[in-house]
Amino acid sequence: MPTSRRVLIIVHTVASANRLRDVLPVFDSDHRIQLVFTCPGSSAVSTGVAEFLAEADVPVIAWEHALLSKFDLAISANHTGNLHEINAPLVIISHGIGYTKTIAGSREPGAGSREPGAGSREPVYGLSAQSLLHAGRLVPDRLILSHEEQLERLAKEVPEAVEAAVLAGDPCLDRIQASIPLRHQYRYALGADEDTTVVVVSSTWRAGSLINTWPTLFRQLQAELPLDSYLVVGVLHPHIWFAHGQAQVRSWLAECERAGLRLIRPEEGWQAALVAADVVIGDYGAVTCYATALDVPLALAAFAEEAVAAGSPVDLLGQCAPGLDTGSAIRPQLEQVVSEYRSGRYAPVANLITSQPGESGQRLRTVFYELMKLEEPSSEVPVPPLPIMSVCSRLGRSRATAAFVDGCVEDDNTARVRRLPADVLIGRTDGQAPPDGAHLVVGFQHPIRSLRTNADILFCHEEELTTSVRLWWSETLRESPGTTLAAMATTSGECLLAGRGIDPVRITPAGTEYAAAPDPMIWASVYYLWLISGGKHHQPPTDLVARTASGEYRARQEPCDPPEASSSSSTRC
Repeated sequence: MPTSRRVLIIVHTVASANRLRDVLPVFDSDHRIQLVFTCPGSSAVSTGVAEFLAEADVPVIAWEHALLSKFDLAISANHTGNLHEINAPLVIISHGIGYTKTIAGSREPGAGSREPGAGSREPVYGLSAQSLLHAGRLVPDRLILSHEEQLERLAKEVPEAVEAAVLAGDPCLDRIQASIPLRHQYRYALGADEDTTVVVVSSTWRAGSLINTWPTLFRQLQAELPLDSYLVVGVLHPHIWFAHGQAQVRSWLAECERAGLRLIRPEEGWQAALVAADVVIGDYGAVTCYATALDVPLALAAFAEEAVAAGSPVDLLGQCAPGLDTGSAIRPQLEQVVSEYRSGRYAPVANLITSQPGESGQRLRTVFYELMKLEEPSSEVPVPPLPIMSVCSRLGRSRATAAFVDGCVEDDNTARVRRLPADVLIGRTDGQAPPDGAHLVVGFQHPIRSLRTNADILFCHEEELTTSVRLWWSETLRESPGTTLAAMATTSGECLLAGRGIDPVRITPAGTEYAAAPDPMIWASVYYLWLISGGKHHQPPTDLVARTASGEYRARQEPCDPPEASSSSSTRC
């Protein structure tokens, strides 16, 4: 393909890659443009960039090669490294929500004031001489700003950079807004139905972040929230993942993941998770501030005031958002945050994110093509909605791998069910304990032996089995003498179960809509509650009704006789 312009995309970190990905659609379908990617390696956390670029299947050159080559345009979302050596017109965009963070360790003793409106003499990353000048010379040819307030701050701190500044909106926010019509799709992908409250917990990476100051928040939160009415989603800054290693982060949060926590991949997905959210818990990171544009309730679990640029939207958010008390139960505080929220509360914050809503792609393309001395395409700049697959759960739709289930069969033959994640309840010393009389439902491959051996119901997912379900039932009940039922969740949302002296049963949820098909393991608990109701075994009725905090569901049970052999049709009766 003949090309006439080469554009160098400078990717310092995975966080920067996330931001640059929102910009690249400006070059959509233009055969005159060849994009080339490189990583300077100057960031303290550049780990993961090579893998990110390899997965994206883009052409990559070494930084040393990039410095020796000529390009028609270079784009960076960071200011570090020897960018002044790039042989191309350089455009720098923000890799966060505008320019909201001070440069770590640069504050002069006694400098500045954190009183509202007083300003600060702390250098701001991206809007300071330290970020923009090299040997007294301005490094970027164009500095992209998203709001006029940033231009005002720039004029005070680095007046010589004003001539290079361009107001071009926020491409990240534009994608978020374009994705709002897909909100229910993202919720479905996460495993939430219409009645589920999706709680997004976000943490940035610096010392005063949520994960650094309150590392047990996920565990505490999940221990208090019933599985069938809440879904907790974790969004951690990519630097957390790549500074410590993804395996280490998942190890730290292993019990929370087993309790149903949805951890969003560091490469992509946080924006879609925000769109799906009903309430957000965060800190002074960009993700929390972007939530203000979605008009959802939020609370701050941490806020490092000294790390925030005065006059920025994050600064304003810190002044007006409620904080959580680490010494009190979280659920009542969260419910209060939601009940007291009024639409538009954070509009003053959201209005500081961009002064050109919906226009970023077009404005950026104009800047880029002008620097390349190339005529702009006549077509509209694409603003692709966020991919649904970016928030798909690794664990399917099951909320947890072990749960304490509290419930009973009521007078109207409805089984009332409340499920709490077992992993975050066992071993607690703060008074939070499993409900008295609850039965225990545990995945057959759960790593905690005491949970497996004390389970009233052991379950599996159809895709986990390498044998027939009949053989799995037999082996499970033989090897687990204290277990009453063995249940399998099928890929179609049904529950197949068998027990001691109990013939195999298939339970099929009524209806075809997602809201009518909760986690299949609810039906195993409903069946169990019928068996033990009244202190003796009872035969459950053909038509089953389950009532959870998120709604009422119906299903029908029928005898099931799966074949002995393992096959693709091994769950058919």
